[in-house]
Amino acid sequence: MNILGWFLAVCGLAGLVFGLRMMLKSKKMNTVPFKKPSDIAANGAGAADAKGMVSTEGAAQLPPQPLVAPKKARAKAKTPGEKAPALADWLAGQQSGGRRT
Repeated sequence: MNILGWFLAVCGLAGLVFGLRMMLKSKKMNTVPFKKPSDIAANGAGAADAKGMVSTEGAAQLPPQPLVAPKKARAKAKTPGEKAPALADWLAGQQSGGRRT
């Protein structure tokens, strides 16, 4: 029974903290003037209160980010004296199972 009492006390304290935060948030929201987006666009900074705060409908949304393709690994840079294998040599190696003759 002792554990149940502590559990209920902790849950009650968490509920009290949550309720207090919601009350303070609602007080702050009631002091800020509510304006339509068109009023804010028309009045600019004049639509805000003395602290420069204003409330409007809807959530603020950022413009969508452009899609970016992953970058491919760059080919290894060749030194000036190094030559690429000829196509015939490569094809012969592939036909013999990768074994050079």
